[in-house]
Amino acid sequence: CILSCVVFQAEAQFNLSKKSTASEGINYSLLLNQAEDDFEKGNLSRIPGNLKKGFVKNGFSKEEIIRAHRLLTMVHLFSDNEPAAEEELIELLKSDPEHPINPLTDPAEFQYLYQKFRTKPIFRVAFNLGFNQSRVNTMDLFATTNTNLSDEVFTPKIGLQYGLSIEREFGLKGLEVSLGALYTGKKYALSDVVIVDENGDDWSIMDQIESSIYLDIPLYLRYNIDIPNSKFVPFVYAGIEANILFSASRSEGTRSGAQSITASVQDLKASGERNKQSFSLIGGVGFKYKLKTNFFKFEAKYSNGQTNLVNPENRYSNQTTVFRLAHVDNNQSIDLISVNFGYVMSIYNPKKLKKYRN
Repeated sequence: CILSCVVFQAEAQFNLSKKSTASEGINYSLLLNQAEDDFEKGNLSRIPGNLKKGFVKNGFSKEEIIRAHRLLTMVHLFSDNEPAAEEELIELLKSDPEHPINPLTDPAEFQYLYQKFRTKPIFRVAFNLGFNQSRVNTMDLFATTNTNLSDEVFTPKIGLQYGLSIEREFGLKGLEVSLGALYTGKKYALSDVVIVDENGDDWSIMDQIESSIYLDIPLYLRYNIDIPNSKFVPFVYAGIEANILFSASRSEGTRSGAQSITASVQDLKASGERNKQSFSLIGGVGFKYKLKTNFFKFEAKYSNGQTNLVNPENRYSNQTTVFRLAHVDNNQSIDLISVNFGYVMSIYNPKKLKKYRN
């Protein structure tokens, strides 16, 4: 009994190995070529059954899967089986979302069916990373002494920004609407003449660095400029941006003069010296480089601050800044010049257009 069981198990393993070897021995590329030859000769009936053998793991290559679904779509069309043709077209568009149509060589039936389906991305997701410089605009002057003697100098520093955006085609060809979220660091140095001597010469100069982090929410329209037979897509855009303050602080400040005076790090958000919301007008130019159905993106962006960042109610509330550094904030806004790099992913959901559904 034991011997017979061993013989039976060995025989079963041999037969399984034999089947596996036979399956692996199928030339799926040849199978697809034969199916395409059968289609040209009008032998349609055996094509679906033969091609199904190729839709196994490591059967058809990706390019062959596209060819197979395209062929099956046309086989079902010419066999008057439109529901099956629609199912295969969906599979074709999943494998090749922007499958090209050739108006000169593709059968009219195939082109007509293709037009019934959504073949464009439903939206795109862009991942963005960039650098910026803050440029301060003074709106109204304030000082602990005579404002005419104040001589502020703002020096831009490099800030980092990153985030994502959702993009969708809108209306006219080439027009897109984009809504994003950027985690943006803004930084600048301030040097201010706070006291002058009787001759009008600089006597006491205050220096400090201000850093802030915002959640920027840009909403804009972008126009993509189509260049035939080119992977480069230049674009321009314009819109608005909400700026929500996460944090704001001054580094340790110093004031020169008869003696050097320092002030500790100041939390400007906690003290209420900065407004928590503001907004900007934005515009930019750049280009996208197509990578199959996705894009690499580069852009230069300009944000023009429209609102006062300083809370006037708490302008004089920070006693350390007012008395030790002899400084109060002007009403000011920030413009931002930035460059961004991005990777844009196209998200597809091919389906029959609503007007063609029964």
